[in-house]
Amino acid sequence: MDFLIGTYTHGFGDPSTLGKGIYRVSFDPDAVSFGTPTLAIGLENASALTIDRAGRVVYSVREVFRDRHPGVSAFRLEPDGRLSPIGRLDFAGELPCHLAFDPTNRRLASAQYWTGEVTVFDADDRLCELARLERSGTGPNATRQEGPHAHCVQFTDKGDVLHLADLGADCIVSHRLASDGKNIETSSLSLPSGAGPRHFVINKAETRAYVICELTEYLAVLHRDGLGWRLQEAVPAFDCPADAEGSAAAIRLSPDERFIYVSGRRQSRIVCFSVDGVLTRIGDYSTGGNCPREFILTSDGGWAICANQESGTLCAKKRDDGAGHLEEVAATCDVPAPVALLQL
Repeated sequence: MDFLIGTYTHGFGDPSTLGKGIYRVSFDPDAVSFGTPTLAIGLENASALTIDRAGRVVYSVREVFRDRHPGVSAFRLEPDGRLSPIGRLDFAGELPCHLAFDPTNRRLASAQYWTGEVTVFDADDRLCELARLERSGTGPNATRQEGPHAHCVQFTDKGDVLHLADLGADCIVSHRLASDGKNIETSSLSLPSGAGPRHFVINKAETRAYVICELTEYLAVLHRDGLGWRLQEAVPAFDCPADAEGSAAAIRLSPDERFIYVSGRRQSRIVCFSVDGVLTRIGDYSTGGNCPREFILTSDGGWAICANQESGTLCAKKRDDGAGHLEEVAATCDVPAPVALLQL
């Protein structure tokens, strides 16, 4: 198995602990060991990665403020593991933090956290901007919800509908898009005040979504309702004291859609829930490091790979496909400030 790892390079923590761009590393599940990470390309704050369905072009955000030219960069994946630049798009919005392909592989969307908008653009070498979906709104948390903060985007309906999580305004917004990417219809679901929805995943049938709320550390289950969603259930993923700053981070659905996993940066843990009509918490596991901003489940469902930002480590944990449990850390390797993972 081969992985790309995006790292923070600027503005997030002690400069001596930061990375230099996007790294590549192999993992041998038979030997249960990582190879030596190598730098695939230098890039500033590569905090979200995705790849086209042909497996040839990698896209990364540059999560920076306007004075450092935020946007998206495209790279050709070379046979020797390097990434060769082939395109670049600069944004007016600041701190892009998430990317998603539409199912047709024609368009990409990027969520800009700081300024709250979403950019839709052609997924070709030109990276031509098609539309900018601007947001407004606030929440009760004066520090974290002073304005809109788009944090995650996902497409459904063959790319005709784009959903986004707005951490700043406590809502999940759904846009029906025209062929040119412009918005033609909008639906919005308000989540509990102060929840701060961060990331979400959608099942293959596109009938259900699972949302992790960063600020309250709640896990919400949504059911499809026309263009948008309705709230079915919300349960605490972690025990979050009233005076604690919520820090829930990543969320993943198992390949068979029977289990949902959520990471907590404050706790340095991953929790697992079974998905069978209602959510049932079945496990709580160490990530083997500090501040798991990102983790993924491998495509075969056999492993969880955790990116621990503050300890600068990747950790591999064997996953029980039948019961959903994660075993103890089986392998680790050092990568400075890892915050994004992509299996190749």
